[in-house]
Amino acid sequence: MVTFAEPTLLPGLKSEINPGVGLEVRNFSVAAQVPTDTTREQIVGSQLLVPPSGLKVGSKIKFVLDITKTAAGSASSVFDISFGTAGTVADTARVSFTKIAGTAAVDVARVTIEAIVRSVSATGVVVGQFTLQHSLAITGHATQNPVSVVTVSSGFDNDGQELFIGLNITMGAADAMTIQKVEASLTGV
Repeated sequence: MVTFAEPTLLPGLKSEINPGVGLEVRNFSVAAQVPTDTTREQIVGSQLLVPPSGLKVGSKIKFVLDITKTAAGSASSVFDISFGTAGTVADTARVSFTKIAGTAAVDVARVTIEAIVRSVSATGVVVGQFTLQHSLAITGHATQNPVSVVTVSSGFDNDGQELFIGLNITMGAADAMTIQKVEASLTGV
C-alpha cells in the first residue's frame, strides 16, 4: 500500500495528486498588483512550497502572468525564479530573465515562465524560458513580439526540505506595469 502525505500549505495554495503526473502544487493571485520601480519584490500568488518528497529531475515550474502597461513606461524589467527557505523576496534568485525595454504606449501582455529541474543535488540545475507575447507589434511592452529568453541556473542546493519557489520582479524605472493575474504551478514532484 502506498501512502501519500499532503504538504502543509499556505493560504491560497492548493495541491492534488494526479495519476501519471504526481503531486501538483498551485497558487494564484486574488488582486491586481503594481510593483514598485527598481525594487525587487516577490509577485503575490507566485509562491510554491515544495512538498516533503522534494524536487525531482523533470519537475516543472510554471508561472503565467497577465500584465497591462500604461503609456508612461519604457524601461526593461527583470523577472527571477527564487529558491530558498524564507518563502519571501529574501530567497535567492536562481534563474533570471531580463525583459527588453518597451516604448511609451498602452499595451497588454501575457508572460509565461516555464522551468524544468535538470538535476537535484547540492549543485542542482534548473533551466527556464521566459516568453512575453503582447498586443502591439513593436511598441508597448517590448520592441519585438514575442520576446523569448532562455536561462540556465548555476549549480545550487535544490535538494532541501522546506524549500520555497517564488517569482520576483525588479521593475525598471517607469516601466509602468500592473500585474492583473498570476497563476503558479509545480508539477512532477
